[in-house]
Amino acid sequence: MKYPLSKSIAILAAATLICTVPLRADNNQGFGGGNQCEHGGHVSGQERLCQEVPFTLTADAPADAKGFAVLKAQNEEGTNSAKLKIETIGLVAGTYTVTTTSLSTGTQTVLGTFDAVTVGGSGGDDQDDHGDDGDDGDQDGDSQGTTVVVQHLGGGDDNDDDGGSLTNDTVGEVTFGGDEDDDGQAFPAGFNPLDIASVQITDATGVVMMTADFTNLGGTTSATFTAKVKVTPGPAAPLASGKAVASSKVRHHRLHQTFELAAKGLPASSTLNVRINGQVLGQVKTNHAGKTAMHHLPAGVVASKVVSLSLEDASGNVAAGIHF
Repeated sequence: MKYPLSKSIAILAAATLICTVPLRADNNQGFGGGNQCEHGGHVSGQERLCQEVPFTLTADAPADAKGFAVLKAQNEEGTNSAKLKIETIGLVAGTYTVTTTSLSTGTQTVLGTFDAVTVGGSGGDDQDDHGDDGDDGDQDGDSQGTTVVVQHLGGGDDNDDDGGSLTNDTVGEVTFGGDEDDDGQAFPAGFNPLDIASVQITDATGVVMMTADFTNLGGTTSATFTAKVKVTPGPAAPLASGKAVASSKVRHHRLHQTFELAAKGLPASSTLNVRINGQVLGQVKTNHAGKTAMHHLPAGVVASKVVSLSLEDASGNVAAGIHF
């Protein structure tokens, strides 16, 4: 499915609202494990997310400041691994704190701090003084990864002149998570990177300078989500099995998404309600052999925002379900 950006934003807003509705505390409780509106947790399969979001400045930030947050996360059979990279340019030199807000609970978590430092300092001639070293001038010594900052955030239209775009600019960079080569700060114990709704950058006095909204498709530079999970049987169909595959991608300001669900071992020749993130949003029919399939999501639901989906009989008894 493809949606223009204006419709994508509306769809995502609707999906986010869906996720605020708790599941009923009956036969659905505990289905899939973990928070029913939280990606990750006890996933029976795998899911991957890669998203790059520019920071939005608050009124307290320098007018020419910029920043990006890049999140790469995955869950393999319930085990999370992720890397969140923050890059800024133009903030006042100092120490800044990175805080995230949870999509499922709204709670905030402090990840750590980074220093914004001034690089360059002697004007455009600074690059010439180190010409023999090519692109590895002395200015790289203060902030490894400065080149990355320039690629995303370099000033003016001449991004080829790294020295000019960074002269007397203040850059900051920090990585959380990742592998040994990333040299990142560890995420707090129990932190779920797949549940990030937004990232805030605050100064030493606690004033928010920048915010990156991971729920806003309209403000996302790029985003890719893929998932392949197993169907889990429910009390109404203890032999149910199957799989679900979901994907969504923002490209050229359009949302592209796919969804496929195939299940068997369900009550034969029945109509089952489809409950997504706590709300009944449609129905499916099973054939005489107890099989069913879904080839798309109900209107207004974004694949990357589906956390739990269950198939239920008329009494609300779960026949089968999936958790992303």
